[in-house]
Amino acid sequence: MNIRQIFLSLLCALTMVEVHGRDCYFSNPDSSKTNLFERAIGLAERILDYVTYAPDSSRFSFAIYPAASYGHRTGLELGLMPIMQANSRGDRQSSIVMGLLVSTKKMWEIQFDMDLYPSDNTTLVGKIEWMRLPDEYYGEGSGKKSIVAEMMTQTLCANPSYLVKLGESHWDIGPTLRYYYAKYSEVISKNPEEQLLHESYLYNSNGSSLGIGARIRRDSRNNNDWPTAGSLLDIEYNYWWRNNSHANFYTSTIDFRKYGAIKKTVLAGQAYISLSDKNTPYHLGSTFGGTRLNRAVGHNLKYRGEVAWFSQLEWRVPLFWRIGGVLFGGAGNANENIRKSLEDIHGVMGLGLRFKVFPKSGMNIRLDYGRGSHGDDAIYLSIKEGF
Repeated sequence: MNIRQIFLSLLCALTMVEVHGRDCYFSNPDSSKTNLFERAIGLAERILDYVTYAPDSSRFSFAIYPAASYGHRTGLELGLMPIMQANSRGDRQSSIVMGLLVSTKKMWEIQFDMDLYPSDNTTLVGKIEWMRLPDEYYGEGSGKKSIVAEMMTQTLCANPSYLVKLGESHWDIGPTLRYYYAKYSEVISKNPEEQLLHESYLYNSNGSSLGIGARIRRDSRNNNDWPTAGSLLDIEYNYWWRNNSHANFYTSTIDFRKYGAIKKTVLAGQAYISLSDKNTPYHLGSTFGGTRLNRAVGHNLKYRGEVAWFSQLEWRVPLFWRIGGVLFGGAGNANENIRKSLEDIHGVMGLGLRFKVFPKSGMNIRLDYGRGSHGDDAIYLSIKEGF
């Protein structure tokens, strides 16, 4: 039995437990089975106490979890994931998530993700990530694709945003700073006749890019980690300079999310579009794959273009203890313009498990499996919700 079969079987079993626990009446329950289940939960709680600091009297919580996941791009990943969280104001939780990961495909990755609310009127969000791994290149466009070249990839990126609330409204506005360094080397084409073409394109993407722009958000969510009501509109535009002779370029995104409670469950929806110009380097093009959009795509740069869009729905269901489950589906595409992006659309369906990091927090560790209409499938393990 492979990892996907194990994952699907586990989620089906958990869903059956939830359904029976809510809707069925059992006469003559087996108390020994109940006690065994309660003991297992108690044992898990005691184990988690060793890696978690979250006293009821403190506004600060800390945990350090082992991290393990599998991806087509990275292979089997292992590492550590320290998580810090603090109550900032009534409806917001400040958090810092770090990660140190290595993989069976000789990948090394260091992450630093922050979502901070230093005052009632300010927000500081952003991510720093360094990655080095043997990588795969799929070429341009968004049709059914296979690997056209392999190379060694090394990247460093940082993208902080500082936002200020406009009066008593839900609107925030502020500047953005974007930095991206990429180095592609040891390019080996699957087709020797295309070796020079792929080398030229990838090597021309090497170097540093610096972007400066603006971001405006309207955030009426009742919680930033596990919203059950409200919406988020996030619009961003950046103009980039490069440290070589290539032309400058721009990138922009529009991201809208909506949340609603259905009894004890949550229905969430997202509509997303990304735009970039023809001078954009390989790693900064518009895409619709990865852990936060099309979760069937195991390589977030497999499908890319000057326009990418994606829309999705997700049903979030608490199961038992700290465990939850989700079902999701969506559609999107990437291509050189809007018209072409509406052809041969990529669909995805999937399901996932959620584990609550802190007992009173909405922050989850998530495990998702998605399968796409173009033969893609992927498993992702990450922190926080996809949207």
